Amino acid sequence: MRCKFIFVFLLITTSVFGQSGLRLKFRNPLELYAEQRRVVGNWCRMDYEGLRLTPDGWNRFKPLTSQKDNPDSSTIVIVSRYQIAQHDPQAISWNLDVIYNVIGRYQHSTGFQPAGGGPETVTYRTKEVDGDLVITDVDPTYPHMSKRAAIDWIKKELASTTISDVEKYYLNSALKQLEPPAATTPTPQPAN
Repeated sequence: MRCKFIFVFLLITTSVFGQSGLRLKFRNPLELYAEQRRVVGNWCRMDYEGLRLTPDGWNRFKPLTSQKDNPDSSTIVIVSRYQIAQHDPQAISWNLDVIYNVIGRYQHSTGFQPAGGGPETVTYRTKEVDGDLVITDVDPTYPHMSKRAAIDWIKKELASTTISDVEKYYLNSALKQLEPPAATTPTPQPAN
């Protein structure tokens, strides 16, 4: 009798899952870790390029996340590089850390503040949704972009006609600190 019950239960649950369109993927820990590195790596690369601050950039992030909207942030973290932290690929973990070398931060209320290039760890939480691995949360949520992308973003902001004088001041100050000084060629001295 017990075997019949188990058989009927399995038959019903299998049928329900099959009809619901729900896809189930079973991953071993190594496959999960590789998929996490792929998804988080794609997010980090696009963020590094400054795409979260472009008008259509968030559309490129949508396949990687369950978040519907780009998280609002009054801070932009400017980094020289990033690296996905290693963890034991045999252990199942839904979190993946990324270590960024921080150059500085731009805050809309205070402008640019340089940093010593020290590390900052950001945790990416992942989850399987409808059979696909996606990022469900990023802590902290600030965009982490390259120096080049930050300079490009600042120049676009300065070209806007809707920014205040205070914002222009902060942006110009940040640009001066981030852009390398123009190379000067020495003036030839007259021969005596």
